[in-house]
Amino acid sequence: MPAVVPTDTSAEVFAMLVGKWRAMSAAEKAILVDALSIDTERLALAGIRSIWENPSVERERYELAVRRYGRPLARDVYGADGDR
Repeated sequence: MPAVVPTDTSAEVFAMLVGKWRAMSAAEKAILVDALSIDTERLALAGIRSIWENPSVERERYELAVRRYGRPLARDVYGADGDR
């Protein structure tokens, strides 16, 4: 069991959860990770849309790149302010 148990979960419940993860097949874990990745991107887009009113697809891509890779790389790929 990991040395750190989340503060919002009892040690017993966390141990059960870790046991369930260990029992999952590689395919089940891949499906779970893929779903978490999609959910994370949706949350990032919701944050972008809360800052930018009606952002263009290009703006959304640029802002996602900023969050994923940092502003310097996003500027290199999308231009100074995502204007490529």
